[in-house]
Amino acid sequence: MEAQITNSSKLTHLAWDNDILTATFPTGAVYDYFGVPEEHYHAIIAAESPGQTFGALIQKGGYEYKKKGA
Repeated sequence: MEAQITNSSKLTHLAWDNDILTATFPTGAVYDYFGVPEEHYHAIIAAESPGQTFGALIQKGGYEYKKKGA
């Protein structure tokens, strides 16, 4: 699943596949977050503030992550 994020200054694109959430930021940096439930993906893309929801659920959620291309 993929979604273009148009109502956020902190995220530009999200994708979810097999518990891996891939987030693209306005700087062009792309990170994979591992073990993320599908419900979190849906909550972020449906949120009024996707960036804040991403921060609360994912960044503060303690998920292991890796920068792509690093």
